[in-house]
Amino acid sequence: MKYVQNPAELLVDSGLLFEINRVILHPHGLALAVTLPDAEAAEDAHIKIWDCRDDPEGIIFEDAAFDEGLTKFTKMVEEASDRLAIREKLLGYVVQGER
Repeated sequence: MKYVQNPAELLVDSGLLFEINRVILHPHGLALAVTLPDAEAAEDAHIKIWDCRDDPEGIIFEDAAFDEGLTKFTKMVEEASDRLAIREKLLGYVVQGER
């Protein structure tokens, strides 16, 4: 198995960080944040988890950030559609546990 050279950059640029936050963490009052290091110091990326579990509303995106994140994530999903179709054909699902 190979590793992603700059995982923080991949998470941000692909919209995966947006979707992880939107669907999984924000409803629970949490948010994953990453700092993007320069290209030669990918191992220096930092990950933080914001904790707003005491806020009844939890966390939401500002409109512009929401639009940007959704655009990135939608593009990534569209680009992965062939691979996702193969996964569904081979396994009978795309997301494990959902049928």
